[in-house]
Amino acid sequence: MEIQKEVHFFKSLFDAVPSPVFFKDTKGVYRFCNKAFAEYSGLPKKEIIGRTDYDLNSKKVAAAYHEIDLMLIQNRQVQYYEVSFKNADGTRQDIIFNKACYVNENGLVTGLVGVLIDVTERRRVEEERQRLAQELQKAFAEIRILKEVLPICSYCGKIRNDEGSWLKIESYIEDLIGTKFSHGICTECVKKKYPKYHEKKVHKEE
Repeated sequence: MEIQKEVHFFKSLFDAVPSPVFFKDTKGVYRFCNKAFAEYSGLPKKEIIGRTDYDLNSKKVAAAYHEIDLMLIQNRQVQYYEVSFKNADGTRQDIIFNKACYVNENGLVTGLVGVLIDVTERRRVEEERQRLAQELQKAFAEIRILKEVLPICSYCGKIRNDEGSWLKIESYIEDLIGTKFSHGICTECVKKKYPKYHEKKVHKEE
């Protein structure tokens, strides 16, 4: 009775672990998995226990898992590797596998235990951070370029770019940093170019 209680306790304990956990024997047969692993696999436990990766995955994926498991059993070292794949809905998922051999009281390897860690969100955040860092570096580089001495025509005000072409200042800045320009007329130019309109506007405001 005590043994049954202990078994129930450890099964409940592993089911409470949020990360997927599994145990395979040396032939690659799944002998145990927790609730999180079943959810990760998309299968109930009864359809996982007693089966191999060849039953649960494509032949190519199963062969890769089998080769990695054999290396682990032969070397008796802890394995740590990451797998990235696409789900059926097209979203990417990044999983880290932590695996180690299970050794009995005689020092013989009787199987391997594995824990899966989903790092999809962590990778997404890292990629977003890298993207923002690259954009920031690009912005700083553009600012440095704008701070340099620019060759500008004394008559028409065009700027010469690195290729030797003379561009309007709007075109130069737009090509450099993508800023779009809208055009208007400042108050001083309105006075000079359209004096009658300016006087009319002043009288109206008064």
